[in-house]
Amino acid sequence: MSDTTPNHAGTPRKLRRNMIWILENVHREIPYHLHGLQTPLLPEKFGLAFKRPINILVKPSGKEARSQAGPEEKKASFVSVIAELGPRRTINTKTEGGCNDRRPEKGCPPLEGGTMTVEKEFLVGQVPNQKIVGSLAFPEVLNPSDVVQEDKAKTVAESVKENKKFIEQILHKNGAILFRGFGLKTASDFNQFVEAFGYEELPYVGGAAPRTNVVGQVFTSNESPPDQRIPFHHEMAQVPEYPSKVFFFCELASVQGGETPVVLSHLVYERMAKEWPEFVRDLEEKGLLYNRVLGEGDDPSSPIGRGWQSTFLTRDREEAEKRAAKLGMKLEWLEDGVKTVSGPIPAVKVDEAHGRKVWFNSMVAAYTGWEDSRNVPEKAVTFGDGTPLPREAVLACLKILTEESVSEPWQEGDVLLLDNIQVQHARKPFVPPRRVLAALTK
Repeated sequence: MSDTTPNHAGTPRKLRRNMIWILENVHREIPYHLHGLQTPLLPEKFGLAFKRPINILVKPSGKEARSQAGPEEKKASFVSVIAELGPRRTINTKTEGGCNDRRPEKGCPPLEGGTMTVEKEFLVGQVPNQKIVGSLAFPEVLNPSDVVQEDKAKTVAESVKENKKFIEQILHKNGAILFRGFGLKTASDFNQFVEAFGYEELPYVGGAAPRTNVVGQVFTSNESPPDQRIPFHHEMAQVPEYPSKVFFFCELASVQGGETPVVLSHLVYERMAKEWPEFVRDLEEKGLLYNRVLGEGDDPSSPIGRGWQSTFLTRDREEAEKRAAKLGMKLEWLEDGVKTVSGPIPAVKVDEAHGRKVWFNSMVAAYTGWEDSRNVPEKAVTFGDGTPLPREAVLACLKILTEESVSEPWQEGDVLLLDNIQVQHARKPFVPPRRVLAALTK
């Protein structure tokens, strides 16, 4: 059968230059399409033992096809491709534990003995505005399997604990995961979900957004006025200690607007380096300097209205100065507040896990959004030496961020998990009411 099928599909036989995956018993009514792949549907007249196979011919070069990826990476890649075939298809994966190199001299046990089998079950879904980047869905969408119990929040938390490594593999690979349909309803449900990962909470110290603690690790997301757009940024990129992961939860969706667009930062860097090479060279050499004037208390009318007392979680000026220093900030006290100066801090980082540069900053957010009665956006961020940024380059970056982004309307109960190193996020204006909560972890 394996030899007959490729022959009938007309697949060219090139050793080490292609792979063939055959899916059996698929439905003709479902439109199958895989980005970058050929997916011919074979006729039924060949007298094969199965009725409706699909032959998929992968088209990389020979060099790419001879990847040295280990079994974990190969499995994750295969699961991702299969997930693209159609919505709500259960994925069960069994992972052989541990070593990628099974040679005895490498100290790894043979596959016949001592291996660990882990099973995970999710339904991989799709959303209309999803993008395919390379061969990966962005964001990846996970729906619950049919084994969800009545106590949905507890069941989801248990599922997260059992399948944490599987989820982390997807997050590492795709950068963002949208959990949809898991029945989470309240802030407490969301807190259970976050705590199930076992990550250490990152206190929100030094951030600009006005926020309120709700329960446990859960805070309100940016409480700035609903008619204001929050531009793209990496969470807390303007301070040395920033979260590794950002969780968002939609408790109440807006009837209009309020999406949380996301974008892969390595794509932004690649385009900026190509289209604005001199600006990027200056940015990598000088870094960025962030300047913000804070009042004593919070200002709910401002997108950066967090006062210095809640920013540094103290009412004592000396203690605020100590905490600011730990964040690499300098404070300049004013009659009615304080000016914070952060940096110089790198605007481009190396994503060591993927071996690529990312556009890790809040440049566009500060330049286009840090505006209120105390702050002028153009002065909110400069080159690290204090010289102004070229407006044309900043606006070009905003255009690239928008073009490369994905914006999917919230549904109540959604959880969006972001790798804060790989992904920037924003917020669109909305018609209230809307309630989206957040959690930050190290």
